[in-house]
Amino acid sequence: MARIKLVFDACTWILALHGHDPPHALLKRCLQLPESVTIIVNSYCLLEVLSVLKKTTHQPVEKHFWGILNSPTCVLDFELPLSRDLMKTVRKKTEIVMLAKLLDLEPKDVPYLVLSFKHRAHFVTEDVRSIHSKKKRFQETLPVMIIDSSEALLLVRKFEKKENPGNNKSSN
Repeated sequence: MARIKLVFDACTWILALHGHDPPHALLKRCLQLPESVTIIVNSYCLLEVLSVLKKTTHQPVEKHFWGILNSPTCVLDFELPLSRDLMKTVRKKTEIVMLAKLLDLEPKDVPYLVLSFKHRAHFVTEDVRSIHSKKKRFQETLPVMIIDSSEALLLVRKFEKKENPGNNKSSN
């Protein structure tokens, strides 16, 4: 069975976890379709999201995030072990810095693009200042679709209708 593969950046995760739509509606729909949708998370993404949650929220949101990560919808791709310095180490890696310069991005955004490329996944971002504003240029050279959560939600719903033609009701 075909599947939609998605990589959320930290901004998308944070907005979704705090109930802001459309990221929240997208996450909710993805969790209802574990047989059709996979959200891929690496150790870098996990730590970036957790670092923001620790500064901005209470424990229930962080606990909810861990629950989502353990759901059948999520696939964890931890090539690097979790450590206190992981984000800093990744952002300073020569290949990350080089790609950031070549792509005119901040080093913090490159690991998400690399993960999307590795898994041939759609990259979901709400960052209109950086990656999303350059998506046309990237999509001309990279086999990665860069979309926002509204576009991803439409993609999931379209895929769901195609996979289940008898089920025409669309849920949030």
